[in-house]
Order: sequence, then C-alpha cells, then structure tokens
Amino acid sequence: QSLHDIIKDSIYNIRKAEAIADYSLKYEKEKDQAQILALKNEALERDLMLNKKTLQSNIYLFAGLGIVLIVHFVFLYFRQKAVKNRIIAEQRIKQLEEEKKVLAAKALVEGQEDERKRIARELHDGLGVLLSTVRMQFTSLKERSPEDRPMIDRATQLLEQASGDVRKISHNMMPGLLTKLGLFEAVDELFEKVGDTEDMLV
Repeated sequence: QSLHDIIKDSIYNIRKAEAIADYSLKYEKEKDQAQILALKNEALERDLMLNKKTLQSNIYLFAGLGIVLIVHFVFLYFRQKAVKNRIIAEQRIKQLEEEKKVLAAKALVEGQEDERKRIARELHDGLGVLLSTVRMQFTSLKERSPEDRPMIDRATQLLEQASGDVRKISHNMMPGLLTKLGLFEAVDELFEKVGDTEDMLV
C-alpha cells in the first residue's frame, strides 16, 4: 500500500509537473504572442503617425501652393486691369486732345467768319452807304451846275463803280448763302458759278 501510494504520488507529481510545464509553455507562448501583438500595434501606430504627418505635410504643401497660385492670379488680374485702365486713360486723353483741337479749329474758323462778317458789314453799311450818299450829292449837283456836267457824270460813274466794287467785295467776303445756309451750300453755289463761267467761255 505504501508503494502504491508512493507510485501514485510520483505519477501525480509527474502529471503536475507536466501540467505546470505545459501551462508555462502556453504562458510563454501567449506572452510571446502578446509581445508580437504589442510590437505590431506599435508598428501600426508608427505607420498611422507617419501617414498622418505625411498627410498633414501634403495638406500644408497643397495649401501653400494654392495660396501662391491665388496670389499669382490676383496679381496678374490687377496688373492686367491696371494695364487696361492705363490704355483706356491714354485713349481718353487722346480723344480729349483731338476734341480740344477740333474745338480750337472750330473757334478759329468761327472767329474768322465773325471777323469777315464784321468787315463785310462795315464795308456794306459804312463805306457803301457813304459812297451812295456822295453819288446822290453829285447827282443833285449835276442839276445845279450844267457846265460841269461831264465831270460830274464821270465822278458819278466812278462812284457807282466804287459802290459796285465795295458791294462785290462785301458779298465775296461773306456771301448771303453762306450766312443763311452754311459752308457746303455756299461751296456748291461757287462751283455752279465756276461751271457757268466755263460754259460761257466755251
């Protein structure tokens, strides 16, 4: 019975030792697996951090490039707009200068026309009336002095010629058609007169 108990205890101890060894092996194996899993988790976390940093770097890079492009396009837009405004301003200045030249030429022509009108009016209303008055005086004098009639007729003829010349000069300086209708109609009338004169000469 003692030997049986001893053998039984030995078998129990052996099985116990085997169980302990088996549990120890399983524990070590699980421990190794846990370490491997921890290492994998650490590697995964490092990969995630690296990917996150890479993503942030890419975001910052693209954001910077986007800002640079936006600033570049804004600069080009305002530069193009400034060039366009400068061209428009130069064209406007040229247009104003042309308008100023036209107004100056128009004012000069109008001043010359006013001066011609004044001279023509003075010739017609001043000297023409004076010559007509003198001619009338000579006509009345011819009836009072029959002996001086040939000389008075000659003087009257010269006065009539002078009056006609003054009237012609006055009309040539400012034709009636130019005063009433304008330059183009007066030029047309002048061409018609020149054409009539050529027809008469032919």
